[in-house]
Amino acid sequence: MDLAIVNQHSETGKTAIALGLGRALTEVAQKVFIVDLDPNSDATATLGIKAKPALYDFLFREVPTEGLTLPGLRHVARSGV
Repeated sequence: MDLAIVNQHSETGKTAIALGLGRALTEVAQKVFIVDLDPNSDATATLGIKAKPALYDFLFREVPTEGLTLPGLRHVARSGV
């Protein structure tokens, strides 16, 4: 199952819904992969991950991959992004 929770407006509960649904799915033995593309990285912070710069910065603000601090992430060269 693929699921996206999106809304262009802020403060609509996207993070709470994504994290709550993710937790509920893991409780019934489903694998969950959450991608936080919010510039504020609220989901990432709520999960206790300190990622600065955030994934959003890498994708949309031209931050080099060497600046990413996500645990276990390996460097992948950018091409045409």
